[in-house]
Amino acid sequence: KVEELGLPEGHLPSIKYGLLVSGSSVVASAQQVEEVLERFPNALGLEMEMFGVYTAAVTSLGRRPNVLGIKGVADFGNGAKHKRLQAFASVAALRTLEALLFQLQS
Repeated sequence: KVEELGLPEGHLPSIKYGLLVSGSSVVASAQQVEEVLERFPNALGLEMEMFGVYTAAVTSLGRRPNVLGIKGVADFGNGAKHKRLQAFASVAALRTLEALLFQLQS
């Protein structure tokens, strides 16, 4: 239940499609976020996990695979982590992928 995660009753996560800024490390710094958003004002987020996935794809041998990133947002880079919210975000990302694959099959 989303209420148990500290979210408002009836809250439904939204799905957004767009630019994620990614790098080998992300620092929980308001100044750094501001600098990144100045350079990429349309960015939906700043993260580091997809950087590893993208780097693996780009440096792979032979035919390079396409990359699709689906992220469940569980924090805002401010150091406040909540294990249950992280689990919820992971499941939401999985369900989004399942729905996307289902639509592609149709």
